[in-house]
Amino acid sequence: MSLVETTTDPLSRFSVSSLLEGCAGLRPDQCAISDSGGIRLSFAEWHAASRRMAGAMASLGLGPGDCVLLFATPRASTLIGLVAALRAGIDVALVPSHLTGAELRGYAARLRAVAAFAGQAYDGLQPVDTMMEVAAGCESLRLIGSLEGEADGAVDLASFVAEGHWIEPLGSCAARVFTYVPGGALRHLQRTLVASALDAVSRLRIGAGQTLITTIAPSSFAGLVSGPLMALLGGATLRLHGPFSAAGLMEEIAAAGTPHLIIPRALGDAVSDARLPDAGRLASLSLLHRAQRVDESALPLERCHVPVFDLTAFGETCLVVEARNQDGSALPPAMTPHMIELDGRNILALRRGTGSGALRFEGEAVTFL
Repeated sequence: MSLVETTTDPLSRFSVSSLLEGCAGLRPDQCAISDSGGIRLSFAEWHAASRRMAGAMASLGLGPGDCVLLFATPRASTLIGLVAALRAGIDVALVPSHLTGAELRGYAARLRAVAAFAGQAYDGLQPVDTMMEVAAGCESLRLIGSLEGEADGAVDLASFVAEGHWIEPLGSCAARVFTYVPGGALRHLQRTLVASALDAVSRLRIGAGQTLITTIAPSSFAGLVSGPLMALLGGATLRLHGPFSAAGLMEEIAAAGTPHLIIPRALGDAVSDARLPDAGRLASLSLLHRAQRVDESALPLERCHVPVFDLTAFGETCLVVEARNQDGSALPPAMTPHMIELDGRNILALRRGTGSGALRFEGEAVTFL
């Protein structure tokens, strides 16, 4: 595994690209990612594609100090582009599909993004066309790139790479990932994302050779950690499901054997009605939801015969993973420290402040405002 030391913090040695490089070295032929569009890549193929695309980005004049927008749909091309940009030392601003044109222009302008990358049509959306419209109203954007073939007015990065127009970038593990919040953006260190994924993997017990299916797009702190990074840290195959189809999801689960499944908590009842929590069908079931308070209740599940976890996203700063009781009832998130320690520091802890009594999260897995 390629490691780059930047501080005394042991987590600082790991970047997203170094995690992929490690998986490619340890299990090159294992399927790493697949999506509902039919793309299937081994760890070695994902690593090689990201390495070539990083070189293409560098050849186009992008590098450390630049920020690019990445339209983050649940497609393999999104993850290739993400790793490529970070490998080249470029900051990446993840773009959720629900943003309006005005919100996206404001996001791009605040970050002074110089380029925007997107795949082809997805669930009725035309991401490249959307990026073109944003560029027309954002002076800093100078390049639009297509991650999946030709698009009018955009650089076809796939063809650019295939034709050999790329150089090896200098690279940096100091590149950041930005996620959108209304009226702003939060900047995440790569080691913070890794720490959050490490905590989640330890709770769900995701291991090499297993399959992780997620219906969550990698467009937020929670979406990025609970899918791609957890799979990389565990050495698991990641299946990106989207757009959502109940029948399609059932087929993917059956084909995967006994996968770990991550879905929005709003789909919990539907999953229960389909008897997916019955023994032998899933390795675990994780329900993702967003909360403003630590005491917000979670939906109970009936007929739970597999491990069930609540993944609670507190804004774009923290993802808390807690196992449910055997009766399907939820526990308050992070009421005790998540006891993974590095250099005597907890990965994640919840503490009640003296005086005000306000609850706050602490640890390596938290992005601080």
